[in-house]
Amino acid sequence: LRLTAPHGLAQTLLPQLLGEFMRQYPAVTLSLHLENRVIDMVDEGIDLALRVGRIGDEHLIVRKLQQVPFVVAATPGYWSGPGLPAHPEDLADHDALTYSLLGASPEWRFEVDGETLAVPVRSRMDATDAAPLVSVALQGLGVVCLPRLLVQPHLDSGALQAVLQDFSPRDVWLYAAYVQRRHNSAALKA
Repeated sequence: LRLTAPHGLAQTLLPQLLGEFMRQYPAVTLSLHLENRVIDMVDEGIDLALRVGRIGDEHLIVRKLQQVPFVVAATPGYWSGPGLPAHPEDLADHDALTYSLLGASPEWRFEVDGETLAVPVRSRMDATDAAPLVSVALQGLGVVCLPRLLVQPHLDSGALQAVLQDFSPRDVWLYAAYVQRRHNSAALKA
């Protein structure tokens, strides 16, 4: 069974869940491909894709798995300089650390009065993976907007401080997607 998932999921319970799956189905072999980019599942021979955020390909069967809360965070030392933002639009004055996939004009999405608000941010650094963004944020050099599960240990220790939690979008999910084939494998069905 060939799976793809974002790099960040490797730092969550995913490896443990895959291990449990392997114990339950000893005849199934897994091949996990960590990619943050959207891939063509048919061309790359992928059976199942795990993705955070909407999947727009109408040729895929998509299932919601789990809600993914996002958090805006920086070190307390960083916040002491420009001050804590009171509204998402205040982030325009901050140094953002962003995913490269957001493009040359990155925006972070929030929920304000039940409506989606896209806030353009000034990216001081972008990366294709969250790990270097978190590392630079921990050095007090900017603000990240990432899935909470990727920064939770740093929030718990106080190394990072979350802000704007009341504006976090509530409609971001972890999805599983697969291509509908005439005969999907027993491994995929499991």
